[in-house]
Amino acid sequence: MKEKIDKILNDVKAFQAESKEALENFRIAYLSKKGVVTALFSDFKQVAPEMQVLAPWRFWELDSRDKEIDYAEAHNIPLKINRETNYSKDKNIWHLSH
Repeated sequence: MKEKIDKILNDVKAFQAESKEALENFRIAYLSKKGVVTALFSDFKQVAPEMQVLAPWRFWELDSRDKEIDYAEAHNIPLKINRETNYSKDKNIWHLSH
C-alpha cells in the first residue's frame, strides 16, 4: 500500500500541464468518481477487513451539545466551551464565523 501511495505522490509531483486540456484530463484521472484517489480509498478497506469500524456517534445517545457537555461534566472531561459558548466557530484567514 505504501508503495502505491508513494507512486501516486510522485506522479502528482512530476506532473507538468502542457495545456488546459491536459490539466483537466489529469484532474479527472485522479479526482473523478472512478479516479485514482477514489480507488485508493477503496483499497484502504482491504488493508484490514476484519477490523470493525468504531463510530460511537452511531450508537451513543449524545445527540445534542447539551448532552455532550453533561457527559463531559459527569466524566470530568475538561472542555474549552461552556453552555453559553457551545456553538461552532470557524476561524480562517479572513474572519471568525460563528
